[in-house]
Amino acid sequence: MSSFLLGKIKNDDTIAFQEVFIEYYPALIFFANKLLNDSEQAEDIVQEVFVNIWEDRRSLGSIRSISSYLYSSVRNKAYNYIRDNKRFVDAEREFDFFSNRNIEDFLIEEESIRLILNGLEVLPPRCEKIMRLSIKGMKSRDIAVELNIAIETVKKQKQIAKRILKDRISKLLTILCMLN
Repeated sequence: MSSFLLGKIKNDDTIAFQEVFIEYYPALIFFANKLLNDSEQAEDIVQEVFVNIWEDRRSLGSIRSISSYLYSSVRNKAYNYIRDNKRFVDAEREFDFFSNRNIEDFLIEEESIRLILNGLEVLPPRCEKIMRLSIKGMKSRDIAVELNIAIETVKKQKQIAKRILKDRISKLLTILCMLN
């Protein structure tokens, strides 16, 4: 699929570009923010990667995997930002950790995050809102206070969401394994 979309993007298809953007943008932001611990800069870097793809679309033919290309581009831009802005010493240490990991393991982890973020859209509205707050690091009691609901409701909604996401992701992984 990615080579099909890349071919369309190379031929100025804005709809194909939009599909890739919508599919990968949230996960790439999450990834860049893990490297930089700076959400604004993470967004800037991911947006820059997409701008570069569009501007250089005529030379996309040599890319085999859009996913690998996107994550590598974001990682490299994050590294350059860290290098050029020495004030992020902790982020640089984190980058060393990520760069020493097996790239396949890393891509699998990031694809899983992307699937989960995309999977949130199929959840009932209350489950989705609770899971998004949970992913941002909020504890159940804080979510309950913010949404003005009982803590048991939060816990029950999380259980429902996890069951739905687990089922959805296992089906997607089965399909991916069959395609490879």
